[in-house]
Amino acid sequence: MTHTDTLPASPKLYGLVTLVFDASPTGAPTNPDEVTLVVTFTAPDGSTYTRNGFYYQAYEYAEWYDPPKYAKYERGEPYYVAGATDWRCRFLPASEGDYTWSAVLTHQDGVENASGAFTVAASGNLGPVQLGATPAHPLKLAGSDEGFFPIGVTCGHYTQATVAYDLSRVAGG
Repeated sequence: MTHTDTLPASPKLYGLVTLVFDASPTGAPTNPDEVTLVVTFTAPDGSTYTRNGFYYQAYEYAEWYDPPKYAKYERGEPYYVAGATDWRCRFLPASEGDYTWSAVLTHQDGVENASGAFTVAASGNLGPVQLGATPAHPLKLAGSDEGFFPIGVTCGHYTQATVAYDLSRVAGG
């Protein structure tokens, strides 16, 4: 297994980092009983995060007016395979600084390892939704002290009482 790319080349705080690996393990790549990719990330403060990788295949959309691509339709689906396959793992860094990672690809013929590092720079990105500090703001975005208020079709039931009840269950209270 070979690490071929880190996307983006200069990772930012709360920006998605994708590690790309070139590997040809034996076994069915889409069957986790036969092939698994596990990557452990170590943050600047020493905390570790383990993420599962996945088998990746790029597809492109074939427009009806593009005959060479349109001819590649399979079972009437407008997408076709574009490019080689690889293995990927995605991670969302929650602090700035130097991260290290180690990857283990396990398959029928054994185990393959790879390791590396990347540096996360500051950014203006806000992170994922997390518990807020006050009842007035029970939810907030990481990297901000302002409250997060979900608005949308699936949030019609959202009330402060509902959130307080749900958060007390999450926090073990």
